[in-house]
Amino acid sequence: MQHLIGPEIFPFWWAAIKATTAVILGIWAVLVILVLIGGEPVATARGTDDPSLVGVLVFAFGLITLVCALIERFGKTALLQKWKPAELPPPEGKSKSRFERAVEIGMNVVFMLWWIGAIRFSPLLPEYRMSIELAPIWDEVFWPILIYAGLDVAANVFALVRPGATAVHRAVSLVHNLLGVALLGYVYQAGHWLVVRWDVWTPEVRAQVQANFDVGMRIGIAATILLMLSLAAFDAWRLWQIRQARQGSPATV
Repeated sequence: MQHLIGPEIFPFWWAAIKATTAVILGIWAVLVILVLIGGEPVATARGTDDPSLVGVLVFAFGLITLVCALIERFGKTALLQKWKPAELPPPEGKSKSRFERAVEIGMNVVFMLWWIGAIRFSPLLPEYRMSIELAPIWDEVFWPILIYAGLDVAANVFALVRPGATAVHRAVSLVHNLLGVALLGYVYQAGHWLVVRWDVWTPEVRAQVQANFDVGMRIGIAATILLMLSLAAFDAWRLWQIRQARQGSPATV
């Protein structure tokens, strides 16, 4: 054998390198944005330093190359060649790019780590003593929100692996949006979502500020519910188009 990655496995190696690089850069872009917003690096719960971007990329490159080289060495290349035309990306229509999906994965991973307390961020206004904490309603939906974010990560990973499964992607998106509506609908009924504190405020001022925050959260949650309902309706319409197209109807996908 005169090569490490042969011609049969090279397309799969190259596709894995591009997809993995997009995911890593997407996660890193989210972390950089959070650092710029917070003014300080993101700290882990244990206070350890984050690995360098170059180190992560080199590790991913080496791991993918090693796996592909082992597949090549033991003659298992036929396992990678069992693909179907349905697995190809759709020829028409605009879909999310790999980088866009990678950024979504990164945002959800960072959110999940923050949600479980694995990472923390510096305060946006460290010179002030005002504190904003989550209301008890969020403790009630701790696990549903964590599972919801995990499902979003899984859906985007599946879309990276199987970009041509258009109907499946639409069905998953429809279910995901409907679950989000149900979850936010339950949260919306609480009527109180943030606890704002500042010792120098009088009780009247504290009550007014708290009411303003509640109004802002009410509007934001309601707008998000309407957006998810709109996206769910669009997903349902696209699924109907796909079904009609597969049945030979003139409707296009």
